Amino acid sequence: MTAAQMSEGYTRLYDALLADRAIAERIRNKLAHFGASAAVQRETAPEAARILWRLLAHGIVPGGPARAWHFLRSLPVLRPRQLPLAVNDWIAGLAMRDYAERHFGVAAPRASMTPERALERLHSALHRWRGEVQLALHWPASAEARISVRVSAALDRALARKLARQLHAALARSRTRFVLAFESLAEQQEVERLSRALSGYGDRVLIVIGEGLRELLRCEPASASPAAA
Repeated sequence: MTAAQMSEGYTRLYDALLADRAIAERIRNKLAHFGASAAVQRETAPEAARILWRLLAHGIVPGGPARAWHFLRSLPVLRPRQLPLAVNDWIAGLAMRDYAERHFGVAAPRASMTPERALERLHSALHRWRGEVQLALHWPASAEARISVRVSAALDRALARKLARQLHAALARSRTRFVLAFESLAEQQEVERLSRALSGYGDRVLIVIGEGLRELLRCEPASASPAAA
């Protein structure tokens, strides 16, 4: 067996083990033999609700109807005390899937929103701030598409909320990554709020202050195609 054949074999293995169907089957089998779980209170009810909401919004919904079906069929409806175990295992399984997609070449589920469509939606949503916000779509040589959002004015509350809603929708429905650059820190609190709102997407969102974006874009290939908002 050559190194290339071994690599391809591992990629197929990861793809099979981390598919939505496989995650659901492992959870169902585990819970069927797990027995009654101990009554351990790890989170308060509001904290547990937030965890479940983040899993649904950032993990289940982006996978489309097929992932939603596998998620629902894996839930221990007749044994509600085991629900936290199912939720934790789905979080772990999808985190491993995301890592395998980014580092091992495992094919990502088909996204419902293209990078071009995400850019178009941002253009339309941010028309009020035309001249203060510039958008550009970049296509790195061997990575997902990236949209840069450069804010030249101070980030006010209205713009921060609009960005949070629009970026959340694009991140949930596409594989696009985003770079947010702010030339002014006059409203640092709003930047921090926006960062917390998007923290669930991990390294798919990069926030840059000041001149950092210009340095970053100098490293991009010539195929990057800017589009001013």
